[in-house]
Amino acid sequence: MVSAFAFEDADFTLRWDRGAASPEYVYAVRLRDAGALTHRGNMGWIDAMNDYRSFDGVEGWARHYWQGDERDPKTWEAIGKIAPVPEVLQAARLGL
Repeated sequence: MVSAFAFEDADFTLRWDRGAASPEYVYAVRLRDAGALTHRGNMGWIDAMNDYRSFDGVEGWARHYWQGDERDPKTWEAIGKIAPVPEVLQAARLGL
């Protein structure tokens, strides 16, 4: 796995499209324990960077992301130690 994003909103996760060249899949995960969360950021700030070409514009949006500011309530992601949810036996493929 090259990268993984742990979004909090399952409906948003199933609709999210990075435009990746290869198929992407969604797996249910949970934090290993309460102390496993290292960052909670709102991907709405990252998505908004496409609207800015200047360093100052991108830097400002990145600062909002890393400060944990809210932009879109559906786009929160968790960064930390995660584990698959064993009760979920099927993964959903994005873009179907």
